[in-house]
Amino acid sequence: MTMIMMIRCMCMALSCILSCFWMSCAGTSAFVTRCDYGLCRFGSKKGMMAMVYPDVGEWIPEILFENDRVLVINKPSGIEHHNNEKDQSEGVLTRIRHLQREARFPYDGRLYGVHRLDKVTSGILMFAKDKESAGLISKRLREKSVTKFYFAVSSKRPKRRKQGVIKGDMIKARRGAWQLTRGNSNPAVTRFYTAGLGHLNEIFDCGLTEDEKEVLPRTAVLFQPITGRTHQLRVASKSEGMPILGDVLYGGKVGGFNNRVCLHSSALHLTLGNTIDDEICVICPPPFSHLWQVQEQNIKVEGALEDIFFSLMKKHCTNTSLLNKIESRLDIPLFP
Repeated sequence: MTMIMMIRCMCMALSCILSCFWMSCAGTSAFVTRCDYGLCRFGSKKGMMAMVYPDVGEWIPEILFENDRVLVINKPSGIEHHNNEKDQSEGVLTRIRHLQREARFPYDGRLYGVHRLDKVTSGILMFAKDKESAGLISKRLREKSVTKFYFAVSSKRPKRRKQGVIKGDMIKARRGAWQLTRGNSNPAVTRFYTAGLGHLNEIFDCGLTEDEKEVLPRTAVLFQPITGRTHQLRVASKSEGMPILGDVLYGGKVGGFNNRVCLHSSALHLTLGNTIDDEICVICPPPFSHLWQVQEQNIKVEGALEDIFFSLMKKHCTNTSLLNKIESRLDIPLFP
């Protein structure tokens, strides 16, 4: 009997050691295999639902816009707005305050959070520099007078339509997810527009297994949220049969050259007064070109996704200030 117990203990200890080794090598939700193109690929481990986050490391915020009233940064995927007590990770504001104390951030005053992005979402994140501005921005958000655009990619093609309005009440579901319903008492409202990405995948179609082809980006999606609900765009994308790439919580594929949920806050516009100095207009193109990078063959899709983003914006955005911003960035006339 004693010998049996000793053998069981030894097996349990060995299992723990192997589990720790596995987790340290592969993370909690992905395993690493060798890619034919010379780049490590991440493949989803069947049955696992944990999210994949890129390592933000010693992240120092990139300032996209600043005036006397607001400061706008480019938030990476993988960092939350508030501190996370479960994993002892710092939120955005805490990280900025630490950098301010170390004199590593150019603005040393107090910042007020006025809107949030999910942990998985990257891109435009705005802070107010004083209480008055914070209250005014919150008022603009309640009035729905803030123009916002988000960009995402999916490994699926749209099932029913290529653009439209997604509207419905949202209720809590299992595992921290949300669900769109047909109710209309307090609906979440999202406009969306799509573009195909098949031409970017032509080089990859040969030599890949069917499982590998499943994680190739197939569709670009431009979202314009009218309301602001938790997980609103992620739920909306799933409801159209094209879950966001990397978003396993809502059925998105994990794998390929991707280690994140491919959702990015890309454009923002609002006014806080009647002068040009009171206008906040920010463009931040999507950082997803890594999805098509191949190291050994030195093949990159540089700027192609930005072109698609700008094309969708020029076609569907009606905000003159954002269009002028795009025109000045591209240095070409939008309306020849």
